[in-house]
Amino acid sequence: MKISKLIKDNLLLILIFLVATIIRTWDLSNTAIFFDDAGHDLLIAGRSLEEKSLPLLGIASSVPRFKQGPITIWYEMFLIKVFGENLTLITLGFVALSLISLVLVYEFCDRYLSKRISMIATYLMALSPFAIAQARMPYHTNPIPLATVLFLFSLVRLYQKKEHSLFWAVLAWAFLFQFELAVFPTLLVIPWVLYRTKQLGFSWAKIRQVVFGIFIGLLPQIIYDLTHRFSQLGLFIVWVGYRLVSLFGGEHSFSGDKVVGTLTSFAKYGGRIFSTDNLLIGLIALGLIIYAVVVLVKQFKKKKIEPAMEVILVFGSVLCLGYFLHGSPSEAYFPPLIVVLPLLVSFILNHIFKNKSAFLTAVLLVWGLINIRSVFAHRLFVSNSQSFSYGCSIKNQRQMVDFITNQSHGDFKFDTTRDMRKFAATFDNLRWLAKENSASENSQSKKVFYIEGNNSPLLLETEIKVRHFGCSDIYFYE
Repeated sequence: MKISKLIKDNLLLILIFLVATIIRTWDLSNTAIFFDDAGHDLLIAGRSLEEKSLPLLGIASSVPRFKQGPITIWYEMFLIKVFGENLTLITLGFVALSLISLVLVYEFCDRYLSKRISMIATYLMALSPFAIAQARMPYHTNPIPLATVLFLFSLVRLYQKKEHSLFWAVLAWAFLFQFELAVFPTLLVIPWVLYRTKQLGFSWAKIRQVVFGIFIGLLPQIIYDLTHRFSQLGLFIVWVGYRLVSLFGGEHSFSGDKVVGTLTSFAKYGGRIFSTDNLLIGLIALGLIIYAVVVLVKQFKKKKIEPAMEVILVFGSVLCLGYFLHGSPSEAYFPPLIVVLPLLVSFILNHIFKNKSAFLTAVLLVWGLINIRSVFAHRLFVSNSQSFSYGCSIKNQRQMVDFITNQSHGDFKFDTTRDMRKFAATFDNLRWLAKENSASENSQSKKVFYIEGNNSPLLLETEIKVRHFGCSDIYFYE
């Protein structure tokens, strides 16, 4: 009876999680999102297991001289150890992180805000196209929403002056920083909370908590720096200082072009948190976010703002300000907003429709059905001709690899005429899939297979053959 009552009391929440799970795992073996950089990390993880080594750094950031933290690679090493080189099971491991972040967002709102906000926020995240896409890729940006909500939890605990809360806040920030260097400015939210709660005074106990939080949270990079002349964290801090100074003049100075580029990125990637490039839904979401910020600022001035909403507002503001100062943020910068923006929209929807639950439910249901239909119309964001696409599906990639290995009898080399050939990780996704079939590329092979897009210059070659795979073409000489 207790179980049946629990199910009955939480039926809507169970349905939301069920839909979220289904859409994140739908046909995953054929349509998981798998691209060059994701394959690169998996190859490093597999090689590290074989060599019994532990990488201290992860994939290169948008500033190539700096690398992300190694936590994602460590997680992939664990998944490979447990599941072998089965990409579907490895990807399911990343889907699990997405679902855990949903659970934590629900718990965060239920504990610090309200039951109603928790349901709305969970629902918005569950059916967010961008969140769904991130969940379906085994890549270093996947755990960022999870790390974001953990940091928000720690900030509220710091606000409440819980024991050792400063240590946990610093550690949670360091954990988030492991996945994306661009979140560095959000470290400022910690002193903000200390200031707001009158905890900013000096004490050795606080210094110890900060030092231990940084040391444990950034231990891989610290070890690397100590053995490589401080070429990562040390140089990164110097680089941040340089970029701040250069805002006032020089190559990286703040300008109108930088603002336009950043706004364009926000319109594209931020909009995808709420729709698959649907302009009307994007504009409605933008209006709700602006209204939420206005209401929260008013509450802040009147000293009526909830601590949870204050840390969400300040975290989001600092993060977005950092993006504007940096300029033209890439897609990898936006996963923290998978958490922040739905929380802001949930807050304002709860505020607007306090006494109109039926109408709000109907609107959200329509929005969800539109997104579900659109996600599948986009073929789960692979092997489509639309702008919201991550290239070839796993099915197409496997067909390409099978064709190449059979055609070459296992002696082959990948290449392309496109600009992407200059990147070391290019075709690492295909190399991983070949590895699944106990095959490997021979970089010295004379049997070169060119992976090309539409309008390849190789079309003009008369002696070359081509095989079409829908999303890409393979050119080869017999």
